[in-house]
Amino acid sequence: MDTTDLPVAIIGAGPVGLAAAAQLLGRGITPLVLEAGDSAGASVREWAHVRFFSPWRYAVDAAARALLVADPANWISQPMINLSVAPTLTDAGLRARHLDLRPFAVTGRDTWVLPGGLSRVALKEGSLIVNSSQGGGSKDTWVLAE
Repeated sequence: MDTTDLPVAIIGAGPVGLAAAAQLLGRGITPLVLEAGDSAGASVREWAHVRFFSPWRYAVDAAARALLVADPANWISQPMINLSVAPTLTDAGLRARHLDLRPFAVTGRDTWVLPGGLSRVALKEGSLIVNSSQGGGSKDTWVLAE
């Protein structure tokens, strides 16, 4: 039986499923990706509160990276959101910079949010990139009153 014309199905559109799809696309094979969730990476969003410890360069499959590099405008890493601004000390003095607040939730028998968090700051004027690995900065943020 000749199997060269049979479709290839990938179960799950999480990081591993999408990496497998990228590998197949790199070999000229268009896979059928099946995902039970409402979109690619649905399960990953359910555990998004878990910190990702591996450096990004180790987390991206080489074939997936090649697809991204070849046509970066064809990919969206996350939806664009409007960020608040706050006074930030820069080389030019106090300037408004975009930031986001990342609160810390503690869970066990009960779950509560700590009275503070980490603010990620877009250090470049006009930038919305707050990720520290992409040139953003961070500072502790404490909530002093409700």
